[in-house]
Amino acid sequence: MEKEYTPAQTAKAINKYKKIVEDAMVDLCLDFEIIGYMALNIGGVQVVGNEHEAVGWTDYKSICVNAPYADSYNLTKEHIKFLIAHEVFHILTMTRGRRDDRDPALWNRASDFAINQLLIEDEEVITGKTVGQFIEFGCYDKKYKNWSSEEIYEDLKKEDDKMKKQLQNMLNQMGGQGDGEPQDSNSDGQDSDQSSGSGDEEESQDGKPKGKGFKLDEHLDPKDNPQMQEDMREAISRVQDILESAKAQGKLSSGMKRLIDSLPKVKENWRHNLEKYIKSFKKAESTWKRPNRRYLANQFYFPTRYDTPELNVAVGIDTSGSINTDMLAKFYGHLMKIMKSFKSFEVQVFCWSTVAHKGTYRKLTEKNYQNFNPLEEGYLESFGGTEAQSGFDYVKTLKDKPDVYIVFTDGYIESEIEGFDKTNINTVFAIRKEDNDNFQIPAGLKRAVRIKIED
Repeated sequence: MEKEYTPAQTAKAINKYKKIVEDAMVDLCLDFEIIGYMALNIGGVQVVGNEHEAVGWTDYKSICVNAPYADSYNLTKEHIKFLIAHEVFHILTMTRGRRDDRDPALWNRASDFAINQLLIEDEEVITGKTVGQFIEFGCYDKKYKNWSSEEIYEDLKKEDDKMKKQLQNMLNQMGGQGDGEPQDSNSDGQDSDQSSGSGDEEESQDGKPKGKGFKLDEHLDPKDNPQMQEDMREAISRVQDILESAKAQGKLSSGMKRLIDSLPKVKENWRHNLEKYIKSFKKAESTWKRPNRRYLANQFYFPTRYDTPELNVAVGIDTSGSINTDMLAKFYGHLMKIMKSFKSFEVQVFCWSTVAHKGTYRKLTEKNYQNFNPLEEGYLESFGGTEAQSGFDYVKTLKDKPDVYIVFTDGYIESEIEGFDKTNINTVFAIRKEDNDNFQIPAGLKRAVRIKIED
């Protein structure tokens, strides 16, 4: 970025690019439905100000556009469309998961070359109109057509090694560093030009350098960040679900089919599986009309198409003698994360042991759940024994009937539940991975599933 933006200039740039992003997303949803829908389902597009030295990136919870950088280089709606599609393809092609032990900066460049080549040239993958306009300081080379990121990485590595060797020879001739390694600003893996182009300093017609000193995107590395690893798996799972659905409906091009068939399947997060199970009982709104501006809130673009229905569940927490305080804390921690994945929810939670403890009943919504502290003194109740039937009987008495009853338990419960299948309430047994491996769904429950939860 050529100049430092003041707070007032940053705020002005953010407001400007909110509108540009909104228009770009409308175009994507209309002209490239699958790309637009994938962007929306990984959290939409957030307009920010100078959080990183990059034009755009993804943290797997959303796609971010850096307004001051975008404004500094006069990026248009067409450029932003390309940037959003570029970030979607980073998630789609699982670039972080495929990096292994490769140099982070070089791998990111290789992935950028591969993705941009698909977006610019591969008519079999992207059919119809071009997805926006390529950003001139990004990575693109015609020679990489039909090359994988892995192949491009090896080619770039050879070129980098060759340049280092040439530099070393020059230094030796000049009596510089001797036989040591040349100083490499990228040796720590934190590339200051992570997504630059060919590496030259050629100037464009407006006098701005094209391939040096600018970044198209910067990807936060989830390698040592468990939460980001979870966010990444969640984002990839959502994208793959959309593609599988589009494939079944015949909406994918032959090139896109080959691309997704060549990619490994990500291990799904159990909360994502639970969310999909709950969604299967809810009818979500589904329309591709131009989104209303009221969905643009908190710097996020929200679509008119809305596939995250209201969460309406009852949750019974096992507080029998075999459940310790640490397990209870994790049960409630999981419950909080489940609620956060829905924009609107009504969760009726209570404890049970040999009886349902009615004094523990709470109705949680998006407006009051943050005030709920299940570990506060006097809240938890238990009689020590285990009788899951009591929880099922209590759910039947609830005035507000839930769509799903979720049972957090260690799985050591009776083998039969009576009289519950006739209520048409679906049941999920959420059992920790390390707990009862021999758990069997009790007889009498015809609409029940087990999901292994991981801490």
